[in-house]
Amino acid sequence: MNLAVLGLSALSLLATDVKETRRVSSENLVVVSEKGPKHKTPDEIVNEIDAVVQLSPEQKTKVKSLAEVKVQKMKALHAEAKASADKEAIKKQRMEIRKEFRNGLNQILNEEQKAKLKAHRQEKMKEHKSYKGQGHSPESAVKKMDEIVGLREDQKAKMLTLVTEKQAQMKTLKTEVEKGTLTETAAKTRREEIQKSYRKNVHALLDDAQKAKLKAHKESRKEEMKK
Repeated sequence: MNLAVLGLSALSLLATDVKETRRVSSENLVVVSEKGPKHKTPDEIVNEIDAVVQLSPEQKTKVKSLAEVKVQKMKALHAEAKASADKEAIKKQRMEIRKEFRNGLNQILNEEQKAKLKAHRQEKMKEHKSYKGQGHSPESAVKKMDEIVGLREDQKAKMLTLVTEKQAQMKTLKTEVEKGTLTETAAKTRREEIQKSYRKNVHALLDDAQKAKLKAHKESRKEEMKK
């Protein structure tokens, strides 16, 4: 399944909340929804893995059984998390459930299929790194934001200005570091200030309905990046 790869400039307010690079795999449990994340069905999980490694009928049955257990446990944990203040314990349980699924999947797949799945995961990681990179034009970044929240024409123009200014500032920082006129520590502080200012300006630009859509998308991305 191809995940949406978002431009850093349009989505920096989301990316900076996800501090660490997490595993992105074909057995992700959530999909993007305007109403927020929703769990995939066991059949959807099987179909996604099948599209990557071409499962046999017998393997599909076994993978579906694994997926059913995983989905059931994740839903129960999600309900538990709402009432729990121990976020670390919830995170640990979530990781254990995913580990259990991956171990079970590895026992079902043959060596060739494991290699295909590994290559697929590596490709997803590359896409994620690309999303965090600077290689997206302001126009592309605005388009991605428009796809998420539905920007008005006046908002697109203002958003384009914000993105262009931010990219110019980031480029200047990079140049100063390369020339040795700015230390990496100082650049990091400046970078954080630029990100903070950008997030503030973007939120000021959006209306309440658009902010809700962006928040739902952000939560979905976080769940996807945890896989």
